[in-house]
Amino acid sequence: MLQRWSIAIVRCRQGVRWRALCCALGLLLLSAGQMHARDGVAQEQPPFAPPTPARFERLGLEDGLSQNAVLAMLQDRHGFLWFGTQDGLNRYDGYTFVVYKNDPDDSNSLSLNSVLALHEDDDGTLWIGTWGGGLNHFDPQSNLWLRYRHDDADATSLCGDTVTALLDDGAGTLWVGTNEGGLCAFDRETRTFTPYRHDPADPASIAANAVSTLALDKDGALWVGTGGFGIPGAGLDRLDRSSGIFTHFRHDVLDAESLSSNTISAVLPDSDGTLWVGTGGFSLTGAGLNHLDPATGRAVRYRHNPAEPASLASDDIIDLYRDSAGDLWIGTWGGGVDRLPKQEGTASFVHHR
Repeated sequence: MLQRWSIAIVRCRQGVRWRALCCALGLLLLSAGQMHARDGVAQEQPPFAPPTPARFERLGLEDGLSQNAVLAMLQDRHGFLWFGTQDGLNRYDGYTFVVYKNDPDDSNSLSLNSVLALHEDDDGTLWIGTWGGGLNHFDPQSNLWLRYRHDDADATSLCGDTVTALLDDGAGTLWVGTNEGGLCAFDRETRTFTPYRHDPADPASIAANAVSTLALDKDGALWVGTGGFGIPGAGLDRLDRSSGIFTHFRHDVLDAESLSSNTISAVLPDSDGTLWVGTGGFSLTGAGLNHLDPATGRAVRYRHNPAEPASLASDDIIDLYRDSAGDLWIGTWGGGVDRLPKQEGTASFVHHR
């Protein structure tokens, strides 16, 4: 178990992607397990704020991290922290790093060093999505690696080799989002993939083959965000898993109550059936945050306004998280972390930079 830090934020959760939190500057861990900053706060300090500024401790190359661009994180059942970077997979025990990299001469190694997505299975094994190297299944206890790659000649193979999102639906299926091959469902029993790809002739097919994020709502519907990593999106899709039919939610320039953008970077289903939808992400062409009611298709938009200090800090959203107090946390690209307090009628964002 980890002894050196109290970890409050980094967890393995379905549909939550702790990505790009510390690009180029190394990894920052909050030693007190709380987030707090005084600069840029748009309203009074939250009641749980500590009396003194929190102290961040940095983990970087000098500590053994293989690379400073951290793209994926999770904490496993044993307390180890796993970090996917552009140059290898790292396991951290609170003191030292163990680095896993591709060995061209060893098939029992990571398929490619750029890691985009991580998921822990019920048996403690890890699923690792890579940029161009497909999907890896890794057993840390036995140090055995199994690779899954796309094969044009095999319709049941992985649908694409750049894996951007992983989600376990709790019913035996691992859903895999890719950047160029659409969505696929992995059956653990048969070890085969069922692809879901865009078909221009079928309006009920997935909206685009570039999948950015996955989430499961309280009714079991799978939500699929499209776009990102330089590829324009085609909106947000809801998949009825029993029928295989996709329902589309898209931006409409003539409708101010539609989604603000078709490039979807983050999706967070809420307990009331609505969804929080972030746009942009790495694309740097974001259009802020949306609060979507799937029943009506209407969305309330939240955008950055330089003239309004309490507005959203940045229109490029990286991640979304709802804490135990009901507050919504918004990770942004370039604007730090915002918190939207759970208060009826409020639209004031608290900035943490």
